[in-house]
Amino acid sequence: MSPVAFSLELLLAVLLVATLGFGFRLEGKLRALRESQASFVKAMGELDGAAARAQTGLEMLRQATEEAQGVLGPRIEAARAAASVLEQLTSDAELAARRAEAAAESVQASARTLARVVPTARSAGPAPRPAAPVPAPEPEASPRAPPDFAAMLAAATPRQPLPGTSEPQPQARRGAVASRLREAAALLRGG
Repeated sequence: MSPVAFSLELLLAVLLVATLGFGFRLEGKLRALRESQASFVKAMGELDGAAARAQTGLEMLRQATEEAQGVLGPRIEAARAAASVLEQLTSDAELAARRAEAAAESVQASARTLARVVPTARSAGPAPRPAAPVPAPEPEASPRAPPDFAAMLAAATPRQPLPGTSEPQPQARRGAVASRLREAAALLRGG
């Protein structure tokens, strides 16, 4: 064989070996691409299933929200109405407390006035007798107890129960007003 033919066949053999090497590398890459494509298809299927489950979950959540709105809507409206009634009752109670305080101050002022007048009236002596005889009043069988202003105020103050309760709630101011009225009654009694 001639050296040119031999060198050409040698070159052809080297090129064939290089082509086989590239073929094996290409086969490996194609196999990896097929595997990744299969895993990609599998991942897409899982993603599609997750999207379907999410859509079902959103529909259930929407239904639950509508049911909750239907159930809670009337309760919220009732709570708002009860809150407005409670605000009105609170303002009425504050007004009653202010009136009771004003009445207590008036009673205290009257008691102070009586406390100043009673000693001067006692020191002035008995009142002059009228010219015509006046029949003496009949004595009572038992001495009459002085009026209890706290009981009168408690009876005159309207009591309204709060919504949802069966009896009226005690007010902190009422106790203070009642104690002031008891003090005023004690002053009126002379004690």
